Amino acid sequence: MEHMIFIFHIFSFIFLAMLLFKLPDMLFGTEILLTVLFLVIGPIYFYKALRNFYGQGRMVTLIKFVFLNTVFIIGLTFAATIFIAASAAIY
Repeated sequence: MEHMIFIFHIFSFIFLAMLLFKLPDMLFGTEILLTVLFLVIGPIYFYKALRNFYGQGRMVTLIKFVFLNTVFIIGLTFAATIFIAASAAIY
């Protein structure tokens, strides 16, 4: 159960940050802030949150960080492929 609470916390941070970072990007017509969010701030926040929530050392947290990001990217790729295939089939 605590893992689910942690992931809800992470996704809440990402969604709120996207909302806050998207508004200035829309005003200025750029995607700079969202890029910074996903490439810099998001991974740093995720690593720090993993370390703080589970209270483990740097090496264990780094291994978990790399593993979870790899699994997330594979899942994201799989879900996007299914979504695109379903969208093409419906169209």
